[in-house]
Amino acid sequence: LLLYRGGTVCDDSFDDIAADAICKYMGYSHSTRWTSGITFEGQESLEIKMDNVQCSSADWNSCIFSEEHNCGHGEDVFLSCSYGNDSDGIAGNYSF
Repeated sequence: LLLYRGGTVCDDSFDDIAADAICKYMGYSHSTRWTSGITFEGQESLEIKMDNVQCSSADWNSCIFSEEHNCGHGEDVFLSCSYGNDSDGIAGNYSF
């Protein structure tokens, strides 16, 4: 589950470029995959804090987003990041 300021990130406009930018911002080399949905018990108790993430490159400084949303938790982003060339990545809870 991807968290921003203690809340979830909505998948509106989210894509592979945004996934790479966020992984790189957190110190990983790239993203390996992302998906969305409801997976964790208690996930729905979190606020949705980020929406409409759009990046023009894999650099977080190229990204724009909104802290207002029109989402439900079925659109929460789950992200896997990697340190190297592996394609499996590290799945887990990421916070930035």
